[in-house]
Amino acid sequence: MIAPAHRRPNLTALLLVLGIVLTCAACEEDQGELDQPAEESTPQHRDLRGLAEAVDADLTVVDESLEVDLRVGGSTMYPRCHELLEEEGQPLAMPLDDDEVEAGLFGCGVVGSIRFDDRRLALAYEIPMEGSERATDLRVVVYDAHGEPLWHQRLDRSHQRPNFTANHRSSYFTAVGDRMVCAGTRWTSNTQLMCASLESGNVHYQGHLSFVAGLDFFGFDGSLFSADSTGITRRYPFTGAEMRHRAFGARGGRAGFYATDEQKIFFVPSEGDPVLSAWDLEDLRPLWTADLDEIPNPRYFSASDKYNLLLFLLDETLAGVDTVTGELRFAFYVGESRPEIAYGDEALFILVRHADVVPTLSAVDPEKGDILWSAPPPTGSLTIAHIDGELLVRSVRTVRPVTPAGELAHE
Repeated sequence: MIAPAHRRPNLTALLLVLGIVLTCAACEEDQGELDQPAEESTPQHRDLRGLAEAVDADLTVVDESLEVDLRVGGSTMYPRCHELLEEEGQPLAMPLDDDEVEAGLFGCGVVGSIRFDDRRLALAYEIPMEGSERATDLRVVVYDAHGEPLWHQRLDRSHQRPNFTANHRSSYFTAVGDRMVCAGTRWTSNTQLMCASLESGNVHYQGHLSFVAGLDFFGFDGSLFSADSTGITRRYPFTGAEMRHRAFGARGGRAGFYATDEQKIFFVPSEGDPVLSAWDLEDLRPLWTADLDEIPNPRYFSASDKYNLLLFLLDETLAGVDTVTGELRFAFYVGESRPEIAYGDEALFILVRHADVVPTLSAVDPEKGDILWSAPPPTGSLTIAHIDGELLVRSVRTVRPVTPAGELAHE
């Protein structure tokens, strides 16, 4: 049915009215009086090229002007964790005194430890695999506040027995809030995951996820987070199913760089321009980006949410970048070493080891990058930790406390 001429809309008039409305709206928008649809803000961009020329100090040698003597405390030798904590394949009551637990776990080579607010302690450590001299399974144990074992589970890794060393990338242990603990292994072809109730020890999920993880799983906001070759993956701990995926916009893979402080994820693609990006996990948005000269070493990073600091290696340079702003805090020459890092209450400790030269141990201001003191560590030092206000060095399974002496000692 055709409307009578007197009832037909006047197209010219409608367009004129619409134009007036749009013009007024534009005027109001210019004056900031109208709300606009929320859009993802453009992340701040930094230029971090030329780090090799911006080196602040050489950490492969002891700076004589900053050298201190180290007081070395008594050494304590610890067996492997399963030898220390188990008898005939069953977890014992915690054999370490309260003030020795953390140092003892550091000494025995624990995969991970988590102390909860109610003083329960959860551990993951390697245990021998039957029929193999080198391959291991993972034991997860939860102790009550008095050190008595509440429950334990075993993560079977026997499917990787024939090529365990070649296929093993890392083992991990994390908590999802105060309800669940999860342990697993990153293999070259997949990611193994087991999640159990913190209260009962009942296993909610155990299996192999088909993607190759760029990062160990870690708990955040009631979920498990990691990254695959194309983006951030958020997983449901009860099933391992993906809840959400946020693409990086570039490809990573084995040659890409991944890092995390368990509040943010950092990424450099394996192809194209080497651009470092920082991603906030609250809403999976990019916070900042930074141009680099090359892709950082994919097998090395250290990060501290306490100090808002990300450490990575560019060739023979150790760079420290502010995780909030993307600005460079410091850069040190470390040669071909992969430095061991410990985060103290007010200092960052860096152990640099080389095959043919004396190693160095340095204390650094984590905010400014100033070297506070420098010294050769005890002979045989392989790694370091800062526990209960004390700096510890470990050689194989021998742990010794060290304290700087002299005027340059960091209080």
